Amino acid sequence: MVAFAVSTAALVVVLSVFNGFEGVIDGLYNTFDPDLKVLPAKGKSFEIPADKLTQLKQYNNIAGVTCVFEENALIRYGERQTVAQLKGVDANFFKTSNIAQAITIGDTNWARYKSFAIMGRGLSYLLGGVNLFSNKSLRIIAPRPGSDPSGMDIGMESLNQEEVFPTHEFAIQKEIDGRILVLPLAAVNKVFSNEGRLTQLEIALKNGNNEQTITDIQNILGKDYIIQNRREQHQLLNKVMNGEKMFSYAIMMFILLVGSFNLIAMLIMLIMEKRGHIETLKYMGGGKHFIRSIFFGHGMMVACLGCFTGLALGFALCWLQQQYGFITLGDAETMVINVYPIDMRLPDFLYVALTSICIGGLASWYASKKAVVSGQ
Repeated sequence: MVAFAVSTAALVVVLSVFNGFEGVIDGLYNTFDPDLKVLPAKGKSFEIPADKLTQLKQYNNIAGVTCVFEENALIRYGERQTVAQLKGVDANFFKTSNIAQAITIGDTNWARYKSFAIMGRGLSYLLGGVNLFSNKSLRIIAPRPGSDPSGMDIGMESLNQEEVFPTHEFAIQKEIDGRILVLPLAAVNKVFSNEGRLTQLEIALKNGNNEQTITDIQNILGKDYIIQNRREQHQLLNKVMNGEKMFSYAIMMFILLVGSFNLIAMLIMLIMEKRGHIETLKYMGGGKHFIRSIFFGHGMMVACLGCFTGLALGFALCWLQQQYGFITLGDAETMVINVYPIDMRLPDFLYVALTSICIGGLASWYASKKAVVSGQ
C-alpha cells in the first residue's frame, strides 16, 4: 500500500507542477500577446479593407482591434548597435494590451505622450544601457524599398533613418525583452516607407475566447486570413510543454507499475499462507471463481486504499507548496519565479486515480490467479 500511495502522490505532484509552469509561461506571454491574432493566409503583410475593420470593431465580443506592422531594423545608441524587431502599433494598443503591467521604467499614463518608444530591458542591455532620462536618442536604420541591403557598396542614400527618444522600458521574459521596440505605427511606416500595409491585427475580447467568436470573425474577414488564439500563437512551446508533461507522466506511471509488484508479492505470500484455507473452501463447494474473487477483492482494497491515500498526500503536499513555497527554484533576482509553481486540476486527480486503480486491478488479477493454481 505504501508503494502505491507514494507513487500516486508523486504523480499528482508532478502533474500539478507542470500545470503551474504552464500557467507561469501563459501569464508571461499573455502580458504581451493578444487574445486573438489575425495573420495573412499568404505572404507576410496585407491590407485590411476599411469596411472589414469597421465590422470587427463593431462586433459585440471585441473590446478593441490594434493594427500592427512588424519588421526588423538596425538600432544604434551611441557607439552600440543591434538588430531589433520594431513593432508599430496604433493608439488602441494601450487599450487592448496588458503591456502596462510589464513597464518597469516610465509613466503608464499614456495620454501624456504624443509619441513613445517602449523597449525591452534586454534590448536596453544590448545597447549598453539606455538612459530614458537623458536627451540621447535611438537611431533606427532600415533599407529603403528596392535597395539591396546585402550589397557591399550600399550608401546612405539607400537607407531610411529615423531618430526616436526612448520613453519606457518593460520586462517580460528574455525572448521578448531582448528584441522588441514598440513604436507608433506612423513612425514604423515612415522607417520602412510602408503605406497602409499590416503584418497582423491584434484583437482583445470582452468575454474571453470561444469558438463562436473565432468563427464569426473568420466569416467577417474571409479565407484570406488566419486567426490564432493564445495557444496557437506559441504552438511549438505548447507542444514541448505537453510532450514533457506526458513523458513525465509515463515515467511516473512506470514507477507505479513497479510499485504494483509489491502488491503482487503481498498477495502471493497471503495465498501461500492461506493454502489450507483455500483447500477447505474447495471442499465446502467454493469454485475457482469464488476463491479468485476473494484475493482479487483483497488486492483491490489495498490498491484503492493506497490510491486514495496517495491522492490525499499529493493534495496536501501541493497545498503546502502553494501556501508556503518551501521548495525553491533559485535566486529570486535571476528567476522569473523563485518557487515551484503549483496548479491542481480536478481532471489530473481523476486520471491519476484511474491509472492507479487500473494498475492495481491488473496486479490483483494476476496474483489472484495463483490462488487457483495453489489450491489444485
